[in-house]
Amino acid sequence: MTNNKFRKPDPQSAIRYLQSVILTVLLLAGCSSPPPIRPTDQPTIPPTIQPTDTPLPPSPDATATAFLDAWQMGDYATMYARLSPAVRAGMDAESFAQRYQGAMANGTVITVTTRLQSTLEEGEHAYVSFRLGLDTALVGTLITDTVMSLSLHEGQWWVAWDAGLIWPQLADGHYFRMEYTTPVRANIYDRAGLGLATEGIIVTIGVIPGQIEDENALLAALVLVTGLSPDELRSRYAGAPAEWKVPVADIPAEVSVDHNDLLASIPGIYRDEKDGRIYPHGSGTPHVLGWVAPVPAERLEAYRAQGYRGDEWVGVSGLEAQGEE
Repeated sequence: MTNNKFRKPDPQSAIRYLQSVILTVLLLAGCSSPPPIRPTDQPTIPPTIQPTDTPLPPSPDATATAFLDAWQMGDYATMYARLSPAVRAGMDAESFAQRYQGAMANGTVITVTTRLQSTLEEGEHAYVSFRLGLDTALVGTLITDTVMSLSLHEGQWWVAWDAGLIWPQLADGHYFRMEYTTPVRANIYDRAGLGLATEGIIVTIGVIPGQIEDENALLAALVLVTGLSPDELRSRYAGAPAEWKVPVADIPAEVSVDHNDLLASIPGIYRDEKDGRIYPHGSGTPHVLGWVAPVPAERLEAYRAQGYRGDEWVGVSGLEAQGEE
């Protein structure tokens, strides 16, 4: 038997061999990494910065206008709110209002008019010039040009107030004071020429603020002889200089005499006599002719607008009231 060194290949073995080779190639191909992809470098764009507007402080004109408009309306609270912190630290709202109210009453001011003219700003200070008109019941219209000073504080303009803003000559502690004489009230006669209502002695009673020692006692005595309330009496002398004689009411001479001991014993009360209304035929006469009385509190402003001081006795009914027209 002959041994052949070489055998004829088995077809199945050849196929398996070929499959293993192909599988090996595929595995090697699957394990290889793809070439890296380099990102394209892009330029960095900086963010856009929007400009910020710096807020400007309000105009000093706006503050001045608000202050003056409030004055024309008698709104002293709004005026006070426009004052600089330094001014408000030295004066409370009530004292501020009384300063204006006293000046307006003493000057018989009916209306206030203002008109801005020009403005000058110098850093944290401003000066607003304006024309001021005070329409009065007795002396017509007073007109002046004056200047308001303002200061800038924490981004806001404030009024650097002094009393010269009421009227230039009122700076340095000066006050309005109107001196005038009230004409004598006409007599009323009957058909026979006899006096029914004539002039006699009337006592003006008032207060000297600097001499008050016990205000409660003073007010109690004044309430007794005048019939006015404590608040009304106090308002008539509040804010007046200490040395002034401030009239608060007129009373009949007999009332002054009847309460003489009480009135004379209280420091701060003074009395002055003057001519006034008397009724020779007795206290029943006013029921026929009408009454005279102190200016009614509810009509005080209306009387002042006609030029009355406010402390007069006026006709409030009947023939006496017709004499006021």
